[in-house]
Amino acid sequence: MDTALYDGDFLLDNRNRLVTISGLDEILQRIFIILNVKKGSFCYDRDFGSEIYKLRNYNEHIAQRAKMLVEHALYNLDNVQVDSVTVDGDIEDDEIDLTLHLIINGYRRDLEVKI
Repeated sequence: MDTALYDGDFLLDNRNRLVTISGLDEILQRIFIILNVKKGSFCYDRDFGSEIYKLRNYNEHIAQRAKMLVEHALYNLDNVQVDSVTVDGDIEDDEIDLTLHLIINGYRRDLEVKI
């Protein structure tokens, strides 16, 4: 069980209490956090995070590179498999949207990440 996050802050219910999540929602939130933290930037664990921000350096085969970087970042998560990654946006304008097509504990889920 974990505390739900929304727009970079804790999610509160209508009584201003923390909302908790578990199961698939917790795993999806964990994936979202891992992918949004630059690898090496968390001082307590330099291996935490991902290098998907490096996609801005590539113009060719970006979908394959994105899938490889996502798989590398999520390799420690049990029962999480990256089926495919769809890349949208314009690399020159620094607006890249990734849609991750995941299989988590046998369930298909999509997750959108902006870089």
